[in-house]
Amino acid sequence: MYSDLEKSQLQILIISNIINRIVKKAALITNYDLIKIEIPHKEKEELESLMRLYKKLTEKNNCNIKSTKLSTETEFGLCNFFYNTKNYDDALEQIDNVIKLQPANTKAIYCKAIIQESAGRLEQAIVSCERILCIDRYNTSTIHHKGILLSEMTRREEAIECFDKILSINPTHIPALYNKGLVLLEMTRREEAIECFDKILSINPTHELAWQNKGMALSEINPQKAIDCFNKVIRINQGNIPAAYNKGLMCESLEHFDDAIMCYDVVLRINANHLPSLFHRGIILTKVGLSDLAMASFDAVLNINPNHMLALYHKGILLSEMTRREEAIECFDKILSINPTHIPALYNKGLALESLDLFEDAILCYDKIIECDINYGNILCQKGRLLSSIGRYNDAIECFDKILSSNPINTNALYYKSCAMLKGGREEESFNLLEVMISMDSRYKDVLRDEKDLDEFKIDKRFSRLVN
Repeated sequence: MYSDLEKSQLQILIISNIINRIVKKAALITNYDLIKIEIPHKEKEELESLMRLYKKLTEKNNCNIKSTKLSTETEFGLCNFFYNTKNYDDALEQIDNVIKLQPANTKAIYCKAIIQESAGRLEQAIVSCERILCIDRYNTSTIHHKGILLSEMTRREEAIECFDKILSINPTHIPALYNKGLVLLEMTRREEAIECFDKILSINPTHELAWQNKGMALSEINPQKAIDCFNKVIRINQGNIPAAYNKGLMCESLEHFDDAIMCYDVVLRINANHLPSLFHRGIILTKVGLSDLAMASFDAVLNINPNHMLALYHKGILLSEMTRREEAIECFDKILSINPTHIPALYNKGLALESLDLFEDAILCYDKIIECDINYGNILCQKGRLLSSIGRYNDAIECFDKILSSNPINTNALYYKSCAMLKGGREEESFNLLEVMISMDSRYKDVLRDEKDLDEFKIDKRFSRLVN
C-alpha cells in the first residue's frame, strides 16, 4: 500500500509531466525570451486547471516534496503562458521561481521587468532593471529600457541621463538617440530634440520616425521646414497617415488651403474615417466660403462620432452664418447635453435665439454663462444690450454696473450704460456720462452720431454738442 505522501508524490509527478508536455507543445519554452503566442482555448483551460491542482498538492506537502518540482525550463514556459494570458501575478511567481535558482540570470530578471511593466508596476520594473545593472553595469538594453520606463513616468531628466549613458558607450545607438529626442520634444526643448533626430538621419537617412518627429519639432518653429520633413517621410512611405495629416496642418497654418485639402484628401483615400482630416477639411472649406462642402465634412465626422464636440460646434456656427438658426440651436443643444457648461455653445445659442426674437431664452443662456464665470465681461455686456433693446433699462444698467465695478474705465460698458440711461429717461445723467466717456475716447463721437437707436435724441442740443 502507498502512503499519503507517496500518493501525492506520484500525483505531482504525473501532473508535472503533463504540464511539461503541454508547455513544450505550445512552444512556450524559450531561451528566456517572452513571446506573444496564441494558445488554443482547450490547452489554456487544461493548463490552468492542472496548475491549480499542482499548487494545491505542492502547498499541502511543501516540506516533503523535493524531487517532483517543475524544471526551470518548464517554470519559464509557464511564465510565458501566464504572460500571454495577462495573468501577471502568476507570471511573476513563475519567473521568481527561476530567479531564485539562477539569481544572476539577467535575461530572466529582464523578463520580470517586462511583466511588471505590462502589469503597470513601473517602479517595480525599474527596480528589476537596476538589479540587472548591479550585475552588468554596461547592459545597454537594460539602461535603455530603464530610460523608457522613466519617461513613461514623466521622470524625464532621469530618462535623459539613461539615454546619455548609452550614448557615452555607443554614440551611434539609434534607439537611445530617438527616445532622447522624443523626451526632449515632450519638454519643448525642440532644438536639442532636432539635434538627436539629425544625428540619427546622418547614420540612417531613411529613418522614417526621425524625419516624422523632426517635422513635429519644427512645426511651431518653422512650418515650411516641417513640411519638408513630412515630404521626406511621404517619399519613404506614401501610406504614412501622420505625415500627410501633419503636412496638412502645416499648410493650413500657412494658409495654403488648396495644399492642405490635398493632404487631407490623401489621408482620407487611405482611411475614409480619419476624423481629424475630415474635421480640418471642414474648417478650411468654411474659411474659403464653400459652406455646403464644409457642412458635408462636418456631417461625415458626426456620422462616425455623433458626439464630436468640435464638429458639432463648428457646424452650429456655420448654420448660424447660413441663417439656419433652428438647426444651429440643435447643434449647440447637443453639445450642452454632453457638457452643460460649454460657454461658447451657450453664447452662440444665445445669439441664435436673439436672432429668432426669443429674447428671454437668450437671456437664460447668458445667465448660465455668468453663473459659470462671473468675470465673463463680454457676456454681461451682451445681456445688458439685449435687456436694453427690449426696454428693460434698469436691468441693463445693472449689468453694465457689474462690469464697471471691476473695470471703471471700460468704455464699451460706459457707452451702453449711457444709452440705456438715455432711453430710460435719465437724460441728464446720460449726457454727463457720455461727456466723460468721449473725453476718454473721442472715437465714440462717430459711434453716437451713427447710432440709429438714438435718433429721437439727436435733435437735443446737448446731443449735438457732444458729437460735434
